Amino acid sequence: MNEYFIDPDPYYTPRISIGPFSLKDTVINDPYKNTDSLRYLGSNLVYTNSGKDAIRLALDYLQLKSKDIVGIVTTSRNSYVSKCVTETISEYCAWSMYEVGSEVDVLFIIHEFGTLLPLTSMQVFREMGIPIINDFAYSLLTLIMNEREDFCKEINISSFPKSFNVNFGGVLGVPSLIEDPEVKFHSKAILERIPLDLSTAAIQENINKRKLNRAYYKEELSSYGYKVVWDEEDVCPGVCMIEPSRSTNLQRLKTFLQRNGIESSVFYGQEKFFVPVHQLMTLNELEYVCFMIKAYKDEN
Repeated sequence: MNEYFIDPDPYYTPRISIGPFSLKDTVINDPYKNTDSLRYLGSNLVYTNSGKDAIRLALDYLQLKSKDIVGIVTTSRNSYVSKCVTETISEYCAWSMYEVGSEVDVLFIIHEFGTLLPLTSMQVFREMGIPIINDFAYSLLTLIMNEREDFCKEINISSFPKSFNVNFGGVLGVPSLIEDPEVKFHSKAILERIPLDLSTAAIQENINKRKLNRAYYKEELSSYGYKVVWDEEDVCPGVCMIEPSRSTNLQRLKTFLQRNGIESSVFYGQEKFFVPVHQLMTLNELEYVCFMIKAYKDEN
């Protein structure tokens, strides 16, 4: 493994992001995009500027009032929820972490970082008879890879920058067509701006590369006392989730990695943290992340 300088001059610090957006790769802006891979989100798709805008449109679609309550469910059953979700919901109504038996008007299910809630669990929630919003922000590729069609009749959202080489764009799938001409026009204009290759071959290449990157982490980090979790074959990683074998100050690790140019975060509520794993990461970047994780361990 190469040697790298720890805490370099800020002007010469690399930047390795969770999302794959990069200006270094040429992307063809094709207005006749193949969006067939998005069919697992439903047949009535609306394109938005961002994932947050997709959430807003979903809540508009349900015509929620301030007295309504959105119950949030995560695939890990953790209470960690991005502020992007909770603050957006709070613009419309109240929210709470869903507990069995609690009274809620809508379920908001976050399929975390590449994981999908199993069919059996989804069926339990579906039998409640209330609207369900599925958030596939980090799990769109897993959804496509597993060809899960059971979500198609629900409200589904995703955020393109989490999966593709773009820095904007979201998508909303709804059970019935939104007839509002302004929404339709806005949706069409956004789609024409988004340079995405959603062909089967491109999607598969994206998935394969992410899995290879996760396998690299798994092999390299095992000798430093870190375990890669959520590494099942049917999970295409949105991030690489890592668990230390001994008690570690993960908040300090996060600060150390970010100071050295690696976007990362703690999976709050659990002894885990996550680092980038996206398809545009180079071997040198993967090596750099592992080097810095080892460097922190050696110093602590």
